Amino acid sequence: MKQLFYLIVFTIWALLVFLAPDSTYWRDGAEFILTAFYLDIIHPAGFPLYSQLANLFSLLPLGPIAWRVSLFSNCVFVLLLACVCFFTYYLTSTLKGLSTFSRTALSILAVIITLLLPSLVKQALIPEAYTLNALLTFILVWSYIRFIKTGDFRIYIFSGFIAAMSIANHVSAALPALLFFILTFNAARKKPQAILAALIFGMGGLLTYTYIPIRAKASPSLNSGYVSTAEKLIDFLSDKRDRLLRPARTSTTQARSNLLTALMSDFTTDLRKIAAESSLFLPLLAAAGLLLLGFADLRIAGALCGVAFLNWLFFKRWDPDPWVTLFSVLVILSCYLAGYGLSVVKNYKLQSILSIVFAVGFLGVCFNPIVLGVSSVKNYKIPAQIAEYDLSAADFNSVFVSEACWFIYKYIRDIEGYRDDIVLVYQPSLLFPRFFRRTLLHRRPALFYDSHAHSTAISDSAEADLENLARLVNFTSAGQNSFAFEPNSLLNKYFRPVAQQNPSGLLELYYGKAGFADAEYLRRTSVRLKLLHSSFAYTWPALRADARNFFEIQLINQADLRSRLNGPQAAASLIKQFCSPDDINTCSTAVMNNLAVYLKQAGEHLQAVKLLARLLLHAGGHKSSLRRNFIQFYTRLSASEKKNLQRNREVSSVIKLLGL
Repeated sequence: MKQLFYLIVFTIWALLVFLAPDSTYWRDGAEFILTAFYLDIIHPAGFPLYSQLANLFSLLPLGPIAWRVSLFSNCVFVLLLACVCFFTYYLTSTLKGLSTFSRTALSILAVIITLLLPSLVKQALIPEAYTLNALLTFILVWSYIRFIKTGDFRIYIFSGFIAAMSIANHVSAALPALLFFILTFNAARKKPQAILAALIFGMGGLLTYTYIPIRAKASPSLNSGYVSTAEKLIDFLSDKRDRLLRPARTSTTQARSNLLTALMSDFTTDLRKIAAESSLFLPLLAAAGLLLLGFADLRIAGALCGVAFLNWLFFKRWDPDPWVTLFSVLVILSCYLAGYGLSVVKNYKLQSILSIVFAVGFLGVCFNPIVLGVSSVKNYKIPAQIAEYDLSAADFNSVFVSEACWFIYKYIRDIEGYRDDIVLVYQPSLLFPRFFRRTLLHRRPALFYDSHAHSTAISDSAEADLENLARLVNFTSAGQNSFAFEPNSLLNKYFRPVAQQNPSGLLELYYGKAGFADAEYLRRTSVRLKLLHSSFAYTWPALRADARNFFEIQLINQADLRSRLNGPQAAASLIKQFCSPDDINTCSTAVMNNLAVYLKQAGEHLQAVKLLARLLLHAGGHKSSLRRNFIQFYTRLSASEKKNLQRNREVSSVIKLLGL
């Protein structure tokens, strides 16, 4: 049976390698490829362990750079599958009356169920740190199990190093590391020198983070955080940047004032996402398996439950992508429950038959979805194609300001070597240079380029500084080069009167030319959005969610531009082409909230309030931005309009919910 397991794992790895994408993926894919190839510094907290390990794979003399980094993700995922398989076999081996054949079959079944989960399979193909985070967490859990079983303090000391390396990969690993030392405190305090040794080894693992300030001193082109001082390093490792750039709005409502109520609301919201990812059966079966395991060995059950809960707690209200540890634990506990059920059957032959039926049945049902999902990720090249098209339409030696797709543009320019004449400027580095690499520009004949060797007029402020944007425009205009940018709410606001249309859908400023955007430009952008919207045809859930996210970013920015060109009614009409107000599931809450604002600005107050009521009921009344807009819009209605709306069941329910 071991040979069969090795064959299955190798087959899975070979399939993943064959279907690994050779181009960048949406979200953080391009950013992780850049840091793997150049050892640059990406968004907090830097992920130094992932960057350095992926860099080794980027040096392989095989295939494109993107494929090499994806190969690293393949290998980490296969190791995670081995961990899931091993834990399943180990836990089922504690069940009396269960044959070796059945335990092996259940272990293989755990691998198959893991391959059913779209987000986990996607993590196996794209550059991302979550799978490595889960792998190191399971190594830490196994160290805990071995330590409590054997009392070997060498394992305890080794765990200190593993915990530190986990944190060096992702700061969320600090929670399971803390859990480990809490669970082992009673046993470890008998030998204080072992605690000291574990801390020393842990500090050695944390030295991985010294890579960030050392590399930052070289001023790489991708230098998030601009970590030049100890204060900036602390800001970078914490969430201070995100708290300043995207300040959270604290709800003053009673429903959100209670921490437990808020936590339960988050749990309910995320449980729906888990059910959409794996069906509700998986968490229910896992809960039953956890209960049975708790009776058998409370410490192991507590460790598995603890790391799964902490994984969710750190990433609550996110997409399912970071919940790799959580989903893996759910699979292990579900298979343990199946093993418990089989152990009741005392006939080994019947056990073996049932095990084979389970495994073959799952494989038969899941093989096509697995291949479909993996191949869909490989073939999803729309973001890279759009970015390449945008670069092709930009003028020679132009300055190109971007935010949403900047990493994809940079990947295409720097790694694929396309349009290296263009200067790419990351928009937040202009507005918040304290948290990003400063935009340093130096002029030489017919060329602008990023350089750390020359001084600049760009200021270094913690607050948004629009003067930096003005300085960049003046600098560009002095050289009579064009200035291109992706439409977004900030640049639309300031540059719309002077910006000209671009064949690809971008806007440009030309020296000495007036701006305009005619009907043909609007038609082309609509065609672009329809092309992106067609990518929703992907049936694989994880890919469809990412395709929708990429589309909606483009839609929101274009709608903002339409509202400034032709008024809010034009923006609302554009969104309605793709998002039906009668079906709030056609687009995200953020897009539908924008639609409600445009409807209100266009004078369609009743429609805006009805849409917000529908969204609030869907969100359980806990979305602060929706609550705020609903209260504002509703209180400004006339008495007759309020009376008319109170007949609407959804609006009346929200009025009672908010106590209006």
